[in-house]
Amino acid sequence: MAVSSMRCRCGSVISFSAIPHPNGFKIVPEEAWDHVVHGSGPGGDDDAVTRAREISYWLGYECTACGWMWIFEPAAGDTPIAVWRREDLGEGA
Repeated sequence: MAVSSMRCRCGSVISFSAIPHPNGFKIVPEEAWDHVVHGSGPGGDDDAVTRAREISYWLGYECTACGWMWIFEPAAGDTPIAVWRREDLGEGA
């Protein structure tokens, strides 16, 4: 992402400057994660770090004020591809 922050639906600012982000996460498809944990690369045996660098994932950030989660595809730029909120937090902002 090229932006350093964004405004959440609730009005709070989510900053992306901290790396690793304290409220950031990566969403990894199950098959890709299984490849990281158990598989090997196309050239034969390799380690989990190498395999982890090869997988596709989405970036997520949770607003600490309201709990909305913003999901980005790294190659797609600064526009979120999904936004949702955990059910246990209610409808909220």
